[in-house]
Amino acid sequence: MQVSEVLPSARQDLRKTDIFIFTLLEYGARFVQTTEYATIHSEVPNLKAITPQKYEQERSSDQREDRLYDSVWSFSSLEHDDLGCYSDPLNPNGDMQTMTKLPCMLKPVGILVLTMPALTSGRISFNVHCVYGPI
Repeated sequence: MQVSEVLPSARQDLRKTDIFIFTLLEYGARFVQTTEYATIHSEVPNLKAITPQKYEQERSSDQREDRLYDSVWSFSSLEHDDLGCYSDPLNPNGDMQTMTKLPCMLKPVGILVLTMPALTSGRISFNVHCVYGPI
């Protein structure tokens, strides 16, 4: 099986480094959108960088299914949400609120790839990240 066979064509990447984004593009992503609190200007034709606020504005004004993604990839991102480290607003439930929004971003048979740090007990390392304990 080739990597391109398991990677859907339209993806949403939640705050990740350039190497991951360009790996998705290299392996055949038709389009990649990355969400970042800082404004990023890209001249890569099939890459769109957008702030969470702008994404919410666009999504609420356009509910078409073609605005949904084949997959959402989140590597080391949700545990940082709304802790203020990335100029984001403080919200103690921000990670869980973002998690509840993810299914709304996916097509009906979309794929969510999610990684988060977990240990035997949870903690918040203010204002850097959360570490999740058992569920």
